[in-house]
Amino acid sequence: MTRKETGRYVFPKTMADFMKGLSQRTLYEAGMMSMIFIMLGLLFILIYLPFFTATPLILKIGTVVNCIAGFIFLSSYLANSYQQYVSYLAIMGIIAEEEK
Repeated sequence: MTRKETGRYVFPKTMADFMKGLSQRTLYEAGMMSMIFIMLGLLFILIYLPFFTATPLILKIGTVVNCIAGFIFLSSYLANSYQQYVSYLAIMGIIAEEEK
């Protein structure tokens, strides 16, 4: 006996139907915008926590290392997402393909 997948995974039917209707362009733009806001939050924490709070040194060091690593990771992911977004727009004919 084989089981047919519904494609909803853990999402309720209404949420799955809503997500199916979103365009790829909207998803790329929302993802890039959210990455920018997360990176801004990391920068704020990177500046605020070590210099303006009275927390133990080990917590400050851990936070700085984690924020720097997170910022590097998100920067590379943002660049990758942007490249995919530009390729998607070119394939869909929304923008002209760049000359190489």
